[in-house]
Amino acid sequence: MMLEIQNTQLIIIDIQGKLAQIVYEAENIINNTRILINAAKILNIPIIWVEQNPKGLGATCPEIAELLSENKAIPKMTFSAYGSEEFRNAVAKNNR
Repeated sequence: MMLEIQNTQLIIIDIQGKLAQIVYEAENIINNTRILINAAKILNIPIIWVEQNPKGLGATCPEIAELLSENKAIPKMTFSAYGSEEFRNAVAKNNR
């Protein structure tokens, strides 16, 4: 199955705090996420940005957050983003 722009949205989940800097191949993860964000913007694909307990784990790493400045991070306190009503509403709103 091929991705189609009209049925696609990008969801950035929990790339935050010191953990984002120490995971395996952190630099590649951050760089590839930046590429995905820029591509989504060019293609007008909606982007949803989620942070796990940002007060406890820290904010999204600055290299990614700077590209998402027009978006507002959705905070969540559950492991699954789908446990957040705000997240579910954002996904539904995009109708994708």
